[in-house]
Amino acid sequence: MIIRKAVNKDIDEISDLIQKVTDYNPNNYSPEQIVAWKKYNAKSEIKKQLNDRLIFCAIEDNKTIGTIALKENFILGFYVNYSIRNIGIGTKLLDYLEKYALCNNIKKLKLTSTPSAIEFYKKRGYKIKENVTLSIYGVDYPEVEMEKILSAKTYAQHLI
Repeated sequence: MIIRKAVNKDIDEISDLIQKVTDYNPNNYSPEQIVAWKKYNAKSEIKKQLNDRLIFCAIEDNKTIGTIALKENFILGFYVNYSIRNIGIGTKLLDYLEKYALCNNIKKLKLTSTPSAIEFYKKRGYKIKENVTLSIYGVDYPEVEMEKILSAKTYAQHLI
């Protein structure tokens, strides 16, 4: 598996990956929430997002199997192909992004987590700050804001 910066040719695969992950619905989203989320992650929207954030792709066998984005110090758009979860792809993507952040003088990362991902983030050192509600196309999503203070010591061997 390689992780690299996303480019225009990745837009379709990123959107398709997110659409398929949404179909699994681990957060028990309502039909209205699913429609809004899919609209927010349509190919035309991913194209716009590519211009306002840094998006990385995990690629294996020439297929996008995961994606994660960074806008300033905020993690967004973190998805892994649902059929191959729990084998370390998400951890590798998150580690890659954290190392990138440190190398670019970002000392604290923030994110909002869906209910199904809170434990994943806690295991990786993220702390709960507060409950928040995201609104996408007028549809609300209850999430939890989390943050992590990054330490060069943690990643020293990777930064040399």
